[in-house]
Amino acid sequence: MLIHADPALRTLRSELDDCLSRLAYRVEQQIPVIEKLGAKIPHSIELVQAVRQGERDSYCYTHALSMQSHRGKGPEKEFVELLLAEGVLLPRSEGDPPQPGDFVYYHDSTDGHGGIWRDGRVESKWGTTHAWNHAPFELPLSYGNTAGI
Repeated sequence: MLIHADPALRTLRSELDDCLSRLAYRVEQQIPVIEKLGAKIPHSIELVQAVRQGERDSYCYTHALSMQSHRGKGPEKEFVELLLAEGVLLPRSEGDPPQPGDFVYYHDSTDGHGGIWRDGRVESKWGTTHAWNHAPFELPLSYGNTAGI
């Protein structure tokens, strides 16, 4: 099952990209910046799990697939594509509604992005920083415009 981004979210998503790149090494500042962004551009993004400086040790796929990272390294887009190709991860067919816990894969960007379906929303880790609960496309623009569930 594929879902596509609403073009109306482009400004929010661009601002999120800017926040993550500007504050990549100041993770504590990302939370208030994203919260304050809601006054400028309404969103429903909520913090799920905060990390402190120096705790950045896993990526979105590690989080979404409940895996362990090794020295800050975890699975990348190619690993997820292999799991899909080998039938280990099976996409839902059209008309088959997503279920809580389903893997969400944003695949039309360079690195892709992964999250967990949670009752119409997605829980995902942005980079090696915080985990967020958000609407399917309330995430950085660079993560892609199409998601498979």
